[in-house]
Amino acid sequence: GEVGPQGPQGEQGETGPQGPMGVSSPAFNRTNTNIVCIGDSWALGSGIAEADRPTKRFTAIVANKLDCQEFNFGVGASGFIRSGNLFTTQINNANSQMTAEQKSNTGIVLIVGGVNDYRQQLTTSTQAQFVEGVINTANLAHSVFPNALIVLGIGNTNLSYFPSKARQWYSAAISACERQLDYTALILKNLYNVISGNTALYASDNLHPNEEGHGRFGGYIANAILGGGQSVFSVIGSVTLASGVTLDGTEGPTELNLWRANDEIVVDAARFEFSPAITASKVIGAI
Repeated sequence: GEVGPQGPQGEQGETGPQGPMGVSSPAFNRTNTNIVCIGDSWALGSGIAEADRPTKRFTAIVANKLDCQEFNFGVGASGFIRSGNLFTTQINNANSQMTAEQKSNTGIVLIVGGVNDYRQQLTTSTQAQFVEGVINTANLAHSVFPNALIVLGIGNTNLSYFPSKARQWYSAAISACERQLDYTALILKNLYNVISGNTALYASDNLHPNEEGHGRFGGYIANAILGGGQSVFSVIGSVTLASGVTLDGTEGPTELNLWRANDEIVVDAARFEFSPAITASKVIGAI
């Protein structure tokens, strides 16, 4: 015979187990086309001609490679806990000076620094205070720019240029970020290895990158973002620098490594081996 009418819906079954925790901040979304840059004199472009800074400083290189509009709030001699000159002040400036639409369309907040903290605060502050400053800076950036990937470059943990106490501070801050941040962030470890030790990449003051150094520094950061935190430097061979020949301040005879760096092939002295020391980790929300 014909099928009868459908009976009443049965009772709802028990709720299944909760799924994994989601991520409260996305990875870089190309539809969010602004990048906010927070940092010290490096972020301002010190080391290159002032007229060239808007297009050749490392933050501009990152913005260009990611096809983003740069909003740079960097201030010289600033830091995570630098007394009277904090990165959080720059973030607050961004919050007050950018429109709601500009903030909503920000896909990346790039925060690079820590050098001035060790120079000015190492004897007057504690490791715990520095770690707290880094966490507070990242959290404020996330609260102001909830649609952005927070990218952090925190000093360097393996360069003898930095005192051992400073390297301990940086390591502790990186570990704290990996444990405590409950949103997606990209932590660039040992970022300064990208150009450290290569005098050809520094300006005459030996403190700031020159144009080529800014290009190398910014290129690495951009590729780390696009690659999800994977190192973009790898050794692909070696060459011999003959006696009497000088390359980037290195005199032969010596063996040189041949690197694939981003989209180019470069040659660096063996003592500048910075891979796999350059690493980056992705924080995917605390569970």
